Amino acid sequence: MPRNSNGNALRMLTISAAGELGGAERSLLEFVSLLAGKNIQMQACVPPSGPLRETLRALGLVVHELPMRQ
Repeated sequence: MPRNSNGNALRMLTISAAGELGGAERSLLEFVSLLAGKNIQMQACVPPSGPLRETLRALGLVVHELPMRQ
């Protein structure tokens, strides 16, 4: 299982400026799904609305909502 130099689980933060599910966001979801169960603490920063936020939450990520310019 991945660990940092202190022996703790790795932490990963993903950031997406888009809340809709386009190509990059679908790739992000696939990547997150592949890392599930690998002892990696994953979090995401996404716009406050849109299906990406809810999908990431459903996958078990802590989601931080950040207003972003359009």
